[in-house]
Amino acid sequence: MADNLCDPIPDIVKSIDIAAPPARVWAWLSEPEKLAKWLMPFHGSLKQGETVRFYMDPVPDGDWDGEIRCHITALEEDRRLAFTWTDNQFGYEDTYVEFILEDRGGTTRLTLSHKGWDALTTERGRALRKDHDPGWDEHITVLGALAEGRSDQGWLECRAAGLAASC
Repeated sequence: MADNLCDPIPDIVKSIDIAAPPARVWAWLSEPEKLAKWLMPFHGSLKQGETVRFYMDPVPDGDWDGEIRCHITALEEDRRLAFTWTDNQFGYEDTYVEFILEDRGGTTRLTLSHKGWDALTTERGRALRKDHDPGWDEHITVLGALAEGRSDQGWLECRAAGLAASC
């Protein structure tokens, strides 16, 4: 990440190869119970144009209220899920999350991108991006383990056990 506050804030981009076909990985992205297990519990409908709200416990003595608001902007079966991502820490400025699935003949390459950090105030955007970067590693690691059938533990369970990066 650049040190100069005038430099653009880089996107977060992560890719993992999952030993499962795209349809199985897609189920973990698009079925509410499965999505809640590797990402976060939420309320709302996973349909293009709809808004969902992810929930976690607020940060004690912190400035996060525990809610992330997302507007579903793309939902292409077995291929792509995209949504806005904002919360009170972001000043309700939208950032953008996208998951792309690529069929690799029996395995699936999942690429996550989280963009739009420059919409936030520069210093705040850099701090939030820094916090989100390792969090996305944890989430997609748990997603891969669940989709491959290597684990039945969700992200919150893995995190509570201190295993989110390897669950």
